[in-house]
Amino acid sequence: MAYIGNSVVGVEHPSTSALNATTGAFTGNVTTTGTVEPAGDTAAGDDAAIGYTSAEGLILTGQGSTSDITLKNDADATVFTVPTGTDDILFPDNSEIQMGAGADLKVFSDGANAILRANNGRVYIQTDTGVNLTKTGNAETMFIATPDGSVDLYHNNSKKFETTSTGATITGATVTASGGSASAPAYAVTSGSLGANGLFVPSANTLGFSSAGTERMRIDSSGHVGIGTTTLTGSGTPDETDNATGIRILSSGFIGIGRDAGICGQFNRNNAGAILGFRRAGGEVGTISVSSSATAYNTSSDYRLKTAVTYDWDATTRLKQLKPARFKWIVDGDDAEFVDGFIADEAQTVVPESVTGTKDEVELWTEPLLDADGNIISGEALPDGVSAGDNKLDADGNTIPVMQGIDQAKIVPLLTKALIESVTKIEALEARITALENA
Repeated sequence: MAYIGNSVVGVEHPSTSALNATTGAFTGNVTTTGTVEPAGDTAAGDDAAIGYTSAEGLILTGQGSTSDITLKNDADATVFTVPTGTDDILFPDNSEIQMGAGADLKVFSDGANAILRANNGRVYIQTDTGVNLTKTGNAETMFIATPDGSVDLYHNNSKKFETTSTGATITGATVTASGGSASAPAYAVTSGSLGANGLFVPSANTLGFSSAGTERMRIDSSGHVGIGTTTLTGSGTPDETDNATGIRILSSGFIGIGRDAGICGQFNRNNAGAILGFRRAGGEVGTISVSSSATAYNTSSDYRLKTAVTYDWDATTRLKQLKPARFKWIVDGDDAEFVDGFIADEAQTVVPESVTGTKDEVELWTEPLLDADGNIISGEALPDGVSAGDNKLDADGNTIPVMQGIDQAKIVPLLTKALIESVTKIEALEARITALENA
């Protein structure tokens, strides 16, 4: 054993009798009560050497089959190694590089993942030129952040999201796994103090629009639109029986507007002319027009639309077949009052064009109209055991009537012609009376 003090060299190994002042070789351990201060650089061939230069400071050089340098702790466990012939530092699995007085930042590998862990505060990546996150070898870009510029996200090396000075640009579809709700939309336009406003999915294949946390509009799987209502079912025919409030626009072309009180709609035009037009198969068949003080309901009557015009027909005989009546409306109950009018099927025998529908008609089941995807866009699905043409029944098992209607304005021509015939007869009688009186 050799002992080296500040000024004394002692050799106690039996096989060693002297120590060269310049060099020495020991086959056992070397223990010193002071410091070992190397005064020169190490060499590439050194197996294990300690050196020093004024520029490099302490130098450790080693040469092993797997590692050139291995640092161990007092439990003889490896802290890190320098793999042979490399300038790398290799830390074993779960060996941490710790930074900060309280080990606030740790970097390590658990054998499966590389982990950067901050135990206190936030993690900042500071740069003046930007940050790129790429696949090994820069073969694929995943993320780019540019100071004073955009932040870009990539999928399979293709940019999908880019921030801009006014917002963000998204390439492709944006999908959310949650349907959300009216109060917490899946796609929120605003939140917090501005309220819950955005898009959500209230049910499968249905899109809802909310404001102030309440649903305001929805589009269902059949393309039906509801504003202020979630009721989008029904046949979409003029005899719709539900009393839902709000606006319904069905993909079949039906529009329903309902409210609890007040007028349901308003049309405004700031000068005279047609305010609403009516067409059949693309051809105009009527309009509603306004002037400064009145409204006119116009049906087609141009002579160029008519043929076989005749003015020689008996109106009086037909007029006497009409049966003007007084009656009460059943729906008004005890508050009903007598009104003047006609019974539709009775008037239909005299002026057929004034009445719609058929006497005693009832609702029948029909095949629903489907879109290309098999969704119902008009009508209803036939219940089990029901065929097209069968009577529809209400909850009590009764048939559902289809009520007839009448346009009493279409009786006016008959009344006018009968009045002309009466005036003609009156004038003839007056002429005969005058002739008799003058005879």
